Amino acid sequence: MRALILFLFLGEVVGARDFEQTWRGERLTIRIRAAAVGNLTWQLDTLSGHTNTKPKDYEDLWRKDLAWTAEDANFLNQWSLLYNRNRRDTAGKRRMPPIYPHNYARYYGNSVSRDYAFRIAALNAADLSTLRRSYRKLCGRACAENFINVLSHFWPRFSTWWQQEGLASATKIIPQLAAKTADFGLGAISESVIRLTAAEVPQHHEVNLDVVVHPKKYLTNYTATAMENHILTEVVDDPEIGGPRLPLVLHELTHHFYDSARRGRHIHLVESFDQRPEPFSLAAYSILNEALATAVQLLAEKHLRPPSDYAKFIADDDNVYFDPFISKVGRALAPIVEDWIAANKNIFQPDFADAYLPAVAAALGPLRESPRFLLSSRVLIHWAGGKRAKDEFVQMVRGITTLDEWRDLMASPNLGGVVFATQNDFTHLQDSQGVLPQSVLAAVTEAARTQPAFAYAWQRSPKAAGYILYGRDEERLLRVTKSFARSDTAFSGLRLAQTH
Repeated sequence: MRALILFLFLGEVVGARDFEQTWRGERLTIRIRAAAVGNLTWQLDTLSGHTNTKPKDYEDLWRKDLAWTAEDANFLNQWSLLYNRNRRDTAGKRRMPPIYPHNYARYYGNSVSRDYAFRIAALNAADLSTLRRSYRKLCGRACAENFINVLSHFWPRFSTWWQQEGLASATKIIPQLAAKTADFGLGAISESVIRLTAAEVPQHHEVNLDVVVHPKKYLTNYTATAMENHILTEVVDDPEIGGPRLPLVLHELTHHFYDSARRGRHIHLVESFDQRPEPFSLAAYSILNEALATAVQLLAEKHLRPPSDYAKFIADDDNVYFDPFISKVGRALAPIVEDWIAANKNIFQPDFADAYLPAVAAALGPLRESPRFLLSSRVLIHWAGGKRAKDEFVQMVRGITTLDEWRDLMASPNLGGVVFATQNDFTHLQDSQGVLPQSVLAAVTEAARTQPAFAYAWQRSPKAAGYILYGRDEERLLRVTKSFARSDTAFSGLRLAQTH
């Protein structure tokens, strides 16, 4: 049965500050909306470093076009403080995985969902008064007033930009998104992903595609993200970058559906990868969520592009994903996903790993032994002297899950980890709660007596290695870390480092 398409134009209903259209299929409704209030909160979240979009472009917008002042900096600092105080649920500590960290958001406590609730409230709000009522339910009257006070400070200048550029871009781009969803079969692909991921969603499920208009004049980076049944995507009215990036919307939509499968299915999935004989099986599991979303994204590209253009486009890793491992695996997984969709199968069936893991091995080749890949999920342990090195490692080596305690390694013998230590931190290695074998402690203690910097690797299990990165001072440790993070060569035991 063909999907029914229905377009609803709601710009006038919401005072010409928001714009919306809706696509309806057999199992899925996609509500595409650009809301002024949600756009402002996203800009403030980004300016304060709380989104995946780097703040530079919005900084340029406000400083060069919207008359940024010292008072603005004070209000932005207030926003960040309110964010840290109210949108992080420290009481909802994640539960430890029984054998290995799971790679979907709902597994990890309440902190993620609390932040989502605040952002979704803003995306749904027609005005600041509506948002005030929503925030009161989330954090109380005084907290809500503090948030609204900051938003009210920025609102006049933002509203002017929104009327001039934001809303104009949204009213141009949203119809394109709706049309492509219908005309290129992307709505049907979205519905097929419900089956592929065994998502437990209502018989007819509604998803909100929240459009955030990125300033066209300043464009260095932009992102999309999934939050419950909301997919937020930044768009730019610029034909040189290909217009609205609907394949990336399907990427994020896949995350939503993957996250909606039963917890028991996810537990069984990670256990099945743990039992596989391949040394890289758990690293392949770690990137499965992203690789699967990337594969669906590529199927959308296939529907949008002529065959010759599609082949040329996906040959470049940079067009696929910003991580070298996920881009290669996502490309290899795309034909498997296409076959699975055609066969009405889902990824939790036992034979999925039989198809997926050989594809990972073929796509990565020797890179499947890379420490960077095997540390896709990892524990990073540091003390005062190792903070800069740890932060540098996080920037250089993308992680799906990053934990930070010895107990995380104790709970998961097949989980890899990196310890960052300077001479002043070295005594802390004795407190590893049994994670570091005595032979490893003896070897690194001896090396530290004579060597100013080194890396030491030992095999925790057939599927996981542990690494100690040592520098006599912070600068040496930083250089060791950069060298380690750039290398895809596996090693064992002591590896000396150049310190000049």
